[in-house]
Amino acid sequence: MIRAKWLVASVLALFMCLFTSSEYAISKAEASESKWTVTYYSKLNFTGSTVQKQADRINYSWGTSNPVKGIPQNRFSAKMTKTISVSSGGAYRISGKANDGVRVYVDGKKQVDDWKSGSHIFSKDVMLSKGEHKIEVHYYDQTGTAYITVDVNKVAVKLSTEQWTGLLFPSKNFTGTPVSTSVKSLNASWGSKAPHTKIPAGTYSAVYQKKVVVAKDTKYILMGKANDGIRIYVDGKKQVDGWKPGTRNFEKNLTLKKGTHTIKVQYYNESGSARLQVDLKEASTVTPLGKWDVTFYDQKELKGSRVKQTASKLNYKWGTTSPASGIPSNGFSAKFVKRTNLSGGTYIISGGANDGIRVYVNGKKQIDYWKNGTYTFNQEIKLDPGIAIIEVRYYDHTGDARIQVNVTKKSKKKSVAYSSHNITLDTALTKQMTTSPQTDKKYGAYVPKSSVKLASTGTSGKTVDKVEIITTSSRLLGNLKANTNVTIQGEKSFNDTDYYKILTSWVNASKTDTKYYLNPDSFTNQNEKEYYQYVKLSAFSALNEDELNNKILYNKGILKNRANAYLKAGFKYDVNEIYLISHSSLETGNGTSRLATGVKVQTKKDSKGKIVYNENGEKEIVVLDNDAKSYEAKVYNMYGIGAYDNCALECGARRAFNEGWTTADKAIIEGAKFAAENYIYAGQDTLYEMRWNPEALVTKGVPYHQYATDIGWAVKQTRSFEQLYSLLDSYTAEYDVPRYN
Repeated sequence: MIRAKWLVASVLALFMCLFTSSEYAISKAEASESKWTVTYYSKLNFTGSTVQKQADRINYSWGTSNPVKGIPQNRFSAKMTKTISVSSGGAYRISGKANDGVRVYVDGKKQVDDWKSGSHIFSKDVMLSKGEHKIEVHYYDQTGTAYITVDVNKVAVKLSTEQWTGLLFPSKNFTGTPVSTSVKSLNASWGSKAPHTKIPAGTYSAVYQKKVVVAKDTKYILMGKANDGIRIYVDGKKQVDGWKPGTRNFEKNLTLKKGTHTIKVQYYNESGSARLQVDLKEASTVTPLGKWDVTFYDQKELKGSRVKQTASKLNYKWGTTSPASGIPSNGFSAKFVKRTNLSGGTYIISGGANDGIRVYVNGKKQIDYWKNGTYTFNQEIKLDPGIAIIEVRYYDHTGDARIQVNVTKKSKKKSVAYSSHNITLDTALTKQMTTSPQTDKKYGAYVPKSSVKLASTGTSGKTVDKVEIITTSSRLLGNLKANTNVTIQGEKSFNDTDYYKILTSWVNASKTDTKYYLNPDSFTNQNEKEYYQYVKLSAFSALNEDELNNKILYNKGILKNRANAYLKAGFKYDVNEIYLISHSSLETGNGTSRLATGVKVQTKKDSKGKIVYNENGEKEIVVLDNDAKSYEAKVYNMYGIGAYDNCALECGARRAFNEGWTTADKAIIEGAKFAAENYIYAGQDTLYEMRWNPEALVTKGVPYHQYATDIGWAVKQTRSFEQLYSLLDSYTAEYDVPRYN
């Protein structure tokens, strides 16, 4: 009988070892243990006399002997207790064997219950949180061979390459009784709900682990999103550390060597919208940080066949053409996604679209114009340091398709580029001098006395014939026609001739003065107003509408509160809004001229009642009085387009009538096309280029298509630019500075 009982016990013990080793690995280094306190009772049911001992382990094989002196060899009982300190929460295994009955309690809760005679093996997994736990073992021996073995060890679960193995804890700091879980992908949006039926909503934590097998040394990006805290370890080394409340995106570039690697994710949610997403992607499959991942759809609402691309910036002007092969020119949609690493602070989302657009930052909608039409926007947003995900959704209905989106830090920013021209400054100067460039500088201008008939006052007179104006060094300043009024400022004799010194307006500029304004090295200080002559006029800045209205346009007559029109004009025709405001302000006397406030007109007809056309095919008009009750149209011209010096009002109104500029906004928006196309679209994209057109000296060999003859024209315009830019809190000014050989 005794031999049979020993044989059964041995077989059972061997079976237990085989069972546990094939399913789990056991770690003994996760819990620090005190000694066992063993209390023996001379009778069953923990009665009779007692003997107490200390033991390092519960591993007794008494056979048919007395367990200790004073306790019989049969029909005795025992209680064994100790406290273990768990350093990290998780699954622990209570395992062992006994003959006869055994019960095991953890923190007062019964986990093993083999309370009957005979041989038993047991193995029970329990979830223990970090901290101290009390283990209590109850045992009795009836007759025959007596033995008992009890072990408590952490279970090291075998990690899979196919799924994440996790533990969820009902607290922020991995305490409390955890619940095991597994998921194929780590992409959870719990929101305000509980992550598990046994875990409360609100505050909880989790640990997820998995294995990754790498066939060869490969560059990866560890990326994702968390709300709230997250830490990620790869092979025990911390790679991501965002252990604080709030929503964050993260990316970490790393190289994994050939072999097997372990990824461990620690996470906690404090409150609010819980979110956890972790991906490990090969770097070669991921659109680089800072670039747009573009998906076009051949239908609206982001549906239909797709075409994927990447882009370095989001600024498309498709017009009426297809955005990509297989995508129609009308009725398409697109999604643009960019991950960008930001320093944190206040940022500006700016741009425009035709037609609908929505912009999301880190999943939150910031811009929403999901309807047909042209829209511009400029909105502030505060962002934390780190990775931000910008998602733009767009659709085109019909007509011109256009979209531009920028996300920039709120600041006054300057971006400077340089354009080289294959000509020397001296050669350029020589060519420019052939056109007799003008200046209003007062050099000291003289005409022969014999060429002037004085008035009775002796301080003025008229030229009696065509006459040259010269300096005392005989440099030609210009010519005066006969019968031109002159103002006498003095007399002087030189070159054996008597001269009157006269007051001049515009004269030929000297070579020295011309070179000064032509030479970019004369204006290199980016903080001086003159530097604005290099600002790009084609750069739509998507400025803030309220800021333009409240700080710039508030006192400009009919231009007041028309920032939206300037923004639409700038977006539609790719023109700097500040340039448009400056140009129109100068042309209209700050929005007060008659062309700006509206001119009443009617079509001009001949004696037979037929419409009269000019040589350019335009309808001729008759300008009516402001108080006219009957008129065909009231037209506006904000940029002085077609308003020539000899017929400014009539010619400017005629152009406005033929173009259909019947509202102030139409004149601002559609007039921008004409203000831009003759110079900006022709490659003269700065005030400097409008004045000097240096590239034409290279391509045509002569001065060509210059906006003004005044050598100081470009610099003079910068005062208005400086005043306007100084009123803004945030902008990006792009400069293009010329360079000569």
